[in-house]
Amino acid sequence: MDLVKVYIIIPVHNRKAITLKCLDNLQSLSILEKYKIIVVDDGSQDGTATAISSLYPNITILTGDGNLWWTGAIKLGMEYAYRHGADYFIWLNDDTFPLSGTMESLINICQSSSRMIVSAQCYTTSDLTVPSYGAFKKVNGNFVFYYTNTNEIIVSDALSGNLVCLPRSVIEDIGYPLADQFPQYGDIPYTYKAKKWGYNLQTYGAYKAICMPDTQQSWLLGEDSIWSIWQSFSSPKSYFYFKFRWYWCMNFYGWFGVFIFIRPYWQLLRVGIIRWLLPRSFLIYLKTNLKT
Repeated sequence: MDLVKVYIIIPVHNRKAITLKCLDNLQSLSILEKYKIIVVDDGSQDGTATAISSLYPNITILTGDGNLWWTGAIKLGMEYAYRHGADYFIWLNDDTFPLSGTMESLINICQSSSRMIVSAQCYTTSDLTVPSYGAFKKVNGNFVFYYTNTNEIIVSDALSGNLVCLPRSVIEDIGYPLADQFPQYGDIPYTYKAKKWGYNLQTYGAYKAICMPDTQQSWLLGEDSIWSIWQSFSSPKSYFYFKFRWYWCMNFYGWFGVFIFIRPYWQLLRVGIIRWLLPRSFLIYLKTNLKT
């Protein structure tokens, strides 16, 4: 194990407290002593890089101008690690906190086969009852989230990028993640491509991490205006970012993807009409009473 070079790549942006909590967790697990750590700071303005340099001087910090997003940051980290002879890469989001033994176990599994990519099962809280991120299977053309029980292994079609271990050979086979096409959500397209190249994608229920999932505000009942929701689609952070969604639909659905592409925007139009016709208070009342 000592001869194996493992690089953990952590993309960060403007959430210093969460990033430092992530590194503190890795330190408590003795991970900082075992593996190389790369933090890709994409133009943070809150002093993230300075704080890391002060507290963890052995960590490598790569910087961006704020336009890398998740996939660009991961790509930059993988390029650096590859040049420095990495045998394995670990993607780790700074809001993901692996439990004791998880990181080492994922690396050991990757070492057991030359074409293995593995992820941990993530949960929303430390009571490990509600799953958040992990495996995806392609069902009827759609990627559906699956979660594992404690002793279960799921053979996946794609993986969430929160905590994933990949071998060096994946770069030699399929290159780096496509940051131009999928700036923020390049994990599923990249791991799915690896699957098609013959890599075995697995999620292990025995190896766990804590990560609270992102929440999406209801278009119908939320307080954001329809116009502000529409404007948010111009940001790569949105699941409905126009450029990302177009490439996604064309890659996974072919020309039928044109209809998939327009569906959420058509749905937003319908929601806008309903909100224009009916007061929000009435919609909330209606939903509450329908549930009852």
